[in-house]
Amino acid sequence: MIASVMTQDNYAGEHFVHFEKNEDGVITAVSADMGRINALSADILEKVVGNSDHRTLRVIIPAGNLSGISLLMGRGPGVPVEILMLTSSRVGFDNSIVTAGINQTKHQILLTVTVDIDVLVPWGTESAQVKTQVLIADTIVVGQVPETYVSYES
Repeated sequence: MIASVMTQDNYAGEHFVHFEKNEDGVITAVSADMGRINALSADILEKVVGNSDHRTLRVIIPAGNLSGISLLMGRGPGVPVEILMLTSSRVGFDNSIVTAGINQTKHQILLTVTVDIDVLVPWGTESAQVKTQVLIADTIVVGQVPETYVSYES
């Protein structure tokens, strides 16, 4: 579902990230295009909600299963039960910059899609949470190699 949104508009990392350069062509700043990230988040959320919101399942459960006695499990006439699934979804993003070497910096943008599911059955409620992370941009910015380098371990 998320992959279909990502491939539908052929998103690439440079779609979400802009580089500012000085007159020598050296990258001086990396910035995320929040408008495009928010638009992608809304597209993903719309697709997730459309596929998971308020689904009703009708299943047949043997009467022995409803008794809770293990000896009767799978036995007895089938009892029709309707199961209602309630969901709430949200999309957040993380923007991280980490050192990737002496002269390299790694910039990543991750979307986190979270779906909270509550399954309502006649005898109770079961809850679950499904969380997926999607990497939408991964960039390594290479700078100049310093003439000297000192690393202190504490």
